[in-house]
Amino acid sequence: MNFVAVEPLSRRRLLATLAASSPLLIAQRRRASHAAKRIDRATLTALAEAILPSAIETAGAAAAVDGFDRWLSGYRGGAELLHGYGSSEVRYTPASPAPRFEADLVALERAARDRHGEGFAQLPADQRRALVTAAIEPHAEAALPPIARAKHVAIALIAFWAESPAGFDVGYGARIGRLGCRPLATNPDRPAGLRGV
Repeated sequence: MNFVAVEPLSRRRLLATLAASSPLLIAQRRRASHAAKRIDRATLTALAEAILPSAIETAGAAAAVDGFDRWLSGYRGGAELLHGYGSSEVRYTPASPAPRFEADLVALERAARDRHGEGFAQLPADQRRALVTAAIEPHAEAALPPIARAKHVAIALIAFWAESPAGFDVGYGARIGRLGCRPLATNPDRPAGLRGV
């Protein structure tokens, strides 16, 4: 008779398993997943073109929207976060912001139709900016919050873009290539010990 070694179940793993299988959490994740799929790309793209720097042009705004959409679709609320060495505090990601962001885009679309008689994406950039400014004014903060904790989709989109490699390059006015890797072979300044090799 063969026995299979079973790893003992720690209290943390048991609680995480029970929490992940709770009907409420499953329902929240399902709702967030559906909300992420329902995000109106045309409105989100029009938002990006209105609020992101004009230096990135239409292609840069489209890339930011694609990245933001991927981030939102892949976001998992309640996931355990890494914690510092020696820390016993276990932290988890907040609930998915997708339903809240979807509601923000719907509100922008409604405001555009109420004030201008056209959809948000059809308005000129200055009118879109005015609507966004009015929408985010109650949520103004001194600094950009973490993306998932942003109180409005416009703030989240700006925070996402600002943390991206393209955002760093535009912000510093130089090609930094944040989060990129340059091989040593392409570096003109070879390490001193390798000059004769």
